[in-house]
Amino acid sequence: RTHYRQPIDWTVKSLEETRSILASFYAETDSVAAAEPTSEFVACLSDDLNVSTGLAHLHALRKSGRIAELKASLNLLGLSGEAKAINLASGDMTGTVEISGGPERVPRDVIVRLVEDRLLAKHTKNWAESDRIRDQLAAMGIAIKDNKDGTTTWEIKT
Repeated sequence: RTHYRQPIDWTVKSLEETRSILASFYAETDSVAAAEPTSEFVACLSDDLNVSTGLAHLHALRKSGRIAELKASLNLLGLSGEAKAINLASGDMTGTVEISGGPERVPRDVIVRLVEDRLLAKHTKNWAESDRIRDQLAAMGIAIKDNKDGTTTWEIKT
């Protein structure tokens, strides 16, 4: 998520967050045939390899339901089905999360998607949407933590 000419502020939390985002992209695109990458996404990469803006575009594609274009864009980045097995082999990104005091178990991918949507809202400076999603997660018993290094993590409130 950092421009290639900038120092990478690498943390385990940012790695976990990125892995979670990638897992949700894979889950979303798994059974869809790829279309062509959007011209906007190609333009992001053509603009001095602006991956940060490109990633925001990928989130926007997913949010707007343009899944075939999302899959094509992931393929363009080399994040195809073959990469899926390698990237996610060491962790479980599925299942549910038991929230104490909550009405029922919440699918992990629902939580991850809401966290990603909030990150996109923050990136695009849509503060009202970011706050709305934070409040929605809080109502589900999920606490959002924004860190100094720009990463966001979540945990179940106890």
